[in-house]
Amino acid sequence: MRCGHRKHAADWPTWDNRADQPVTFKVRSFGTQDGNEVWDFGDESPTVTAKSDGNAAPYAEDGYAITHHTFQRPGDYLVRVQRRRNDGVTATARLHVQIGKD
Repeated sequence: MRCGHRKHAADWPTWDNRADQPVTFKVRSFGTQDGNEVWDFGDESPTVTAKSDGNAAPYAEDGYAITHHTFQRPGDYLVRVQRRRNDGVTATARLHVQIGKD
């Protein structure tokens, strides 16, 4: 059985991130318009909800959902973003984000 539910996630900048400086996160799900993407930044901050277009228009410039997050402390963070379809199938992407000292 093929679920057809995938996701692409990215962060910027990818190098030289510092505490108290925002990081931009983008995500786009493919194969579903059900639900929302939910970001967990791995730093005990509240989750953030966003909604990409689910690839409804494959070449849409605004198809990715964009959010910004500022980490308060240096460290290595495993950032997770998930989207759940109405039938319960979940797609997850993870990003390793390094935050350096000032």
